[in-house]
Amino acid sequence: MFFAAGDIVQAGTGRPLMVVNAVGDGKRVAFNLDKAVRDEPQYERMAAGDVITDLNRMNMTYFPHFPRVRQEMLEPSTRKRTQDEVILAFSEEQAQEEANRCFSCGTCNACDNCYLVCPEPCIVRLDRSNGLYKILVDYCKGCRVCIEECPTGCLEGVPELDFDTGVVRMDTAFAITQGLHGRQAAELKAVPDRMKEI
Repeated sequence: MFFAAGDIVQAGTGRPLMVVNAVGDGKRVAFNLDKAVRDEPQYERMAAGDVITDLNRMNMTYFPHFPRVRQEMLEPSTRKRTQDEVILAFSEEQAQEEANRCFSCGTCNACDNCYLVCPEPCIVRLDRSNGLYKILVDYCKGCRVCIEECPTGCLEGVPELDFDTGVVRMDTAFAITQGLHGRQAAELKAVPDRMKEI
């Protein structure tokens, strides 16, 4: 049995060859290796539920453009005489500058936009912290203002379900990370399967 991770797996998939993907692969390989040793069924490779594939879900007006930090390289004449890395590492300041370009796609960054723009008392928070906002669906009118003003796209409109009849009433904003708004999490997760049956 063979296990592989990193560039050898990612090459040709169309995904960028980034360290974060290699680390994710390594984690999956470690879990599956543990399962193989225990003779248990292995995990299928699945994309996370909160991966943003459509940038239109994000409000890009909140993100100023920062140019990519240029990575220094060894001079060609020096490369011939040494075994040092050709592409030099970022300094701490450069690394922070490059990290600041991250959009936090699909992840709440506690910007308070949803809390501030909601015209009804629908969004509450105890602490200003990532993902710790709660949407009170009983008050939500489905205006979608919070969704439109969320810079990272971590809110989406989903049908609100009536538990007794299963009738779709209106669109309500929910964070896409399961468990943040657990009142309907199980019902919402089952919606795509119900649509296939119809």
